Amino acid sequence: MSRADLGVWADFLPDEEMDVDADVSDFLAPVVTDDIELPGDTPPVNVDGARRRVGGGGCHPDVTADLRFDPYHRELWTSGSQATWVSAKAARDQQAIGTSRIPKHLDADVKDAASRILAGGRLHAYLDVLAALDQWRVATGEQLAAITGIPHLASGKSSMMRDLFTVGAVDVGVFRNALTPTRMTPRATLYRPGTSTFVEKTLAPELTYAEWLSLTGGHTQKMGGQGHDRHGVLTTELAVRVAEHTTAAAVVGERFSQANMLGYTGLGLPSQDTARYTKSGDMTVIRQDGARIVVELTATVGRALERKIETWVRLLEDRRMDASGLAVIFLTAEKLDGDTSGNVRSTVHRMVKDAVRLSPGVTYDRTGSRIGVADWREWFPTEHVSTDRFENLTVNRPVDGVWQEASFLDPADLPFAPAGTWATDAIDQLTFLRGIPRWLRDGRRPLDLSDVLLRTAGYQDVPVPAMQRPSDRDPRPFGGAHGATGEALPPKRMRG
Repeated sequence: MSRADLGVWADFLPDEEMDVDADVSDFLAPVVTDDIELPGDTPPVNVDGARRRVGGGGCHPDVTADLRFDPYHRELWTSGSQATWVSAKAARDQQAIGTSRIPKHLDADVKDAASRILAGGRLHAYLDVLAALDQWRVATGEQLAAITGIPHLASGKSSMMRDLFTVGAVDVGVFRNALTPTRMTPRATLYRPGTSTFVEKTLAPELTYAEWLSLTGGHTQKMGGQGHDRHGVLTTELAVRVAEHTTAAAVVGERFSQANMLGYTGLGLPSQDTARYTKSGDMTVIRQDGARIVVELTATVGRALERKIETWVRLLEDRRMDASGLAVIFLTAEKLDGDTSGNVRSTVHRMVKDAVRLSPGVTYDRTGSRIGVADWREWFPTEHVSTDRFENLTVNRPVDGVWQEASFLDPADLPFAPAGTWATDAIDQLTFLRGIPRWLRDGRRPLDLSDVLLRTAGYQDVPVPAMQRPSDRDPRPFGGAHGATGEALPPKRMRG
């Protein structure tokens, strides 16, 4: 690969990055997953149907799913489900006392890095990366490259990531092992949000309202703990694959998958600040008709999972499908550590069935028809291979005590007939967010922020002051200072 092949993105690459191979499809050999026998009335693992290699879609051709590392079927998590992380401060402290050395591809001056981030021509690319990490919490370089459409991020040595790491906005992680690194090792680099100091104190004051909104979605709170890294990487990979290979209109992360938002504030209802609705899904798939399919990924079972299932089931019972468009999938993804019993999958089936029995819903809108269970291996039976069950988001759902298959992306299996256009209007609004895969944002009607700001201020149209004699008022230029309010100005970087 040459700089000419990369076009405008070549400016982001240091010279040594050009030595990284673009094709990693042969890095790991394929594996075979055996069928699993499950006890009781749990439906058996079903991997029937057409199988195909994952790849293509609207994703950049250098980082499609068939070229990215498979984070499930390959044993990358040699120590639990956590990676080893380092922040910029920790890296500088360890280098100062001589216990470690910052590698060249992460070493930069803080002021120089900040100035490069704020430079007008490159700012939006940095915002895309920050928004993707804010949306998905943890991602590999390959996944970031796919979401943002910036292919060189997959190299693990991008100068963009060096700058964001240097200012503390991003932490860098690696898979733990005692093996000797190779030329392919950087492609397995992990990233997650760092401290919020740079974004809040240096970056945000330089952004327009539209830029800030596209980065944060209007959320000012910092995302909570990172959770398990394996869980985060699998969720991000699933989201990108859904965006690549299904008919979904959009995918959003945990920040926009809160039970309170999907069941209350997002429907124009008062916020519920009780503990009952503080739960969040891992991601949400939005169908072309605006239906919202929350996905909860789990590798273990326990009381916390049981409470989460109960929360979603109660919310489904309280909200009719046509009024909320809400459905939920629990996707099991237990580790393939040589002793896979299927216990997680069978236990989740039992928990869901028990919760639905206590909150069955009404006769014309059964709770069980809107909650389903699937296993990662039913959708992706081997490395880089998917089934048509994945492309339709096919699950097992408990309707009136009987398990049945249903495809949640198929309106025939999961009907949704909302009144008005509110559900599809939300899709256009979501495409304003940078954290959504780039190709899902293209070709949509952009959000008109002027209308939003007017309605927020209580106006339907631009307010026009009543006519007055010039002598009756102080002549002031439009946007001029008045009282304690200073002169209206654009961000510093946009001033001449």
